Amino acid sequence: MALANVALTDTFDYWRTVTNSLVVAINDKLVYCNTSNANTVSIPSFASRTSNLYVNIITSTSLNDTATSNVASAFTANTLQGLALVYAASANSNTQVSVRGANTWANTIGVASNNWANTIAFSTGISATAWANNIGASANSWANAVGAAANSYSSVTYAPKLSPTINNPTLTGTATINANIANQTLTDAATINWDVSLGSVATVTLAGNRIVAAPTNLKIGTYILHIIQDGVGSRTLTWNSIFKWPAGVAPVLTTTAGRRDLFSFVC
Repeated sequence: MALANVALTDTFDYWRTVTNSLVVAINDKLVYCNTSNANTVSIPSFASRTSNLYVNIITSTSLNDTATSNVASAFTANTLQGLALVYAASANSNTQVSVRGANTWANTIGVASNNWANTIAFSTGISATAWANNIGASANSWANAVGAAANSYSSVTYAPKLSPTINNPTLTGTATINANIANQTLTDAATINWDVSLGSVATVTLAGNRIVAAPTNLKIGTYILHIIQDGVGSRTLTWNSIFKWPAGVAPVLTTTAGRRDLFSFVC
C-alpha cells in the first residue's frame, strides 16, 4: 500500500507519522519514499556539494498507531556520525549497539549477555585463572623451583676458571697429565738466578764463567737444568752450596763449543 509523505522540520528534531510510514533524510534535507516496497531514493543535487553525506532512516515502532497527529517515538536525530537511528522491535533490538552515544564500543562489549569486560578481567588476573598465582605461588612456585635447596643451581653448577688453583689435591690410581711441564730460559749473567716457580725445566747458554745461585720457590719435586756452551766453549760453573753432589764433588762441564750438559735435581 502507499505510505504517507511526511514533512520534517529543518532541524530534524522530531517526527510525526502514522503506522508504517517511512521517512528518509540526507544531510537534513528531505527525500520522500511513498511506497512500502520502494527500492530507490532520489538524491538531490545538494548532496554533491557536501563532503560528508549523512543518511538518517527512521521507521515507526508502533504497529497500532493510526493517529496522524500523534508523535510516534520522538527520536532526536544523531548529528555526530552516519546512520543515526535504526530501531526495530525489542526481539532483535539493535538499540544498545547503535544508539548509545556516538558509536560507543563500551556498550557493545559490555552487554550482560556477553560481558566481554568481565570475561577479559577473569581471564587475566582474577582468581579463576590468576596468572599471578600461577607464577610464584607455593603450588608451583617458579621462584622456589629455581635456586631452592632441592635443586639448587648454585650448589650443582661449577664455572671452571681458565687457570684454577687446586690446593693439596689427593690423587689415587693413575693420573694422566696431557700437558707440558712449564719451562723457562734463564738470563745469562755473572750470577745466574733460577726462580723455579716460573718453570721447573730451565735452559741457559753460558757466555763466560758463571755462578749458579740458590734456586728460589723450591717445592718437593724434580727439576731439570740444561747448560749449553756458547760458540767459544770451555765455560765453567760454580754451584751454590745448596746443590748436593755424589761424594761432594761437582761434575765437570763439557768444554766443547755448543755442547749441552743436563742436570737433574730432586728436592
